[in-house]
Amino acid sequence: MLRHPAALILLARLWLAARGVRPDCWFRVVNGWEIRRWPMSLALVAVIPLCGFGGCSRVEKPSLPKVVYVTVEKPIAPPAALTQQCPITRAQNRTVEQVVSAYNANILSLQQCNKQLGEIRQLGSK
Repeated sequence: MLRHPAALILLARLWLAARGVRPDCWFRVVNGWEIRRWPMSLALVAVIPLCGFGGCSRVEKPSLPKVVYVTVEKPIAPPAALTQQCPITRAQNRTVEQVVSAYNANILSLQQCNKQLGEIRQLGSK
């Protein structure tokens, strides 16, 4: 009925040790098997190879990993024409005529910059 009597002996020794039984009292008979005073390391050396036998009984075929496609978004730089500096016009003298002409020139520059910013916004929405 028992396939591994050494494993039973080890389990009995561990059970007795957990109950606080002294090592010199390990000569008791458990389930018809006499438990001798083996060093614990020898018992472990005898039982550890038995632990690996259960895993070799089944052969499983390794499964291949699934292919996963990931979309990577890469930011692109806007065209150089959209990132040009807008010109600023300043009045040389503080006369009314020159200030008004500089103001009108800056209005055109501001409209050009707003147009460039709108085109950059359209690039981001695509």
